[in-house]
Amino acid sequence: RTKIPTNVAVVDDGYMTAWGDWDSLKPKKFPVEEGGLRGVADNIRDNGMRPGLWLAPFTCDKKSKLLKDHPDWVIRNDEGRTANSSNCGKFFYGLDATNPEVRAYVYKIVQRAVKDWGFDVLKIDFLYAACLAGNGKYDLSISRAEAMHLALSTIRAAAGPTTFLIGCGCPIGTAVGYVDGMRVSADTGPTWYPA
Repeated sequence: RTKIPTNVAVVDDGYMTAWGDWDSLKPKKFPVEEGGLRGVADNIRDNGMRPGLWLAPFTCDKKSKLLKDHPDWVIRNDEGRTANSSNCGKFFYGLDATNPEVRAYVYKIVQRAVKDWGFDVLKIDFLYAACLAGNGKYDLSISRAEAMHLALSTIRAAAGPTTFLIGCGCPIGTAVGYVDGMRVSADTGPTWYPA
């Protein structure tokens, strides 16, 4: 804080062992004996900043425990294969927001980030993954726009009214009333030019 004038510090991607396994902290980076992510949030707050955390709650990796335990939570395309939600050189799956079990899981992980770990800013990424096209969904009577509404209302309800939500990878119109800020640009990468 003394070197970089800012009021928020966000822990971004990389703290978990796999996308979807949001409580699987990398033990060498966030040791339990040092408080895990709660310790990080407290340290940020102790340094005069608001603690923030990156989450992509409607996604999971191919090798995640979540996918192994709940393959039926993943959106399938019209051919019956898992729908690819890839972006920034990473292949990942979208979790079906029409499924009440998925929404209950997302509610739990968002609430844990806020209440148990102490983060009051959440950067919620790859939100479009909750409403991928495909006929392999829990409830086909729900439109993609309605699925996005279900996803965002679940996140806001779990986070509570005082948590600052940053929406990323989300249709702007759908996010109005749910998020407090929006990243509207594309992701950055390690090079200036396409590979």
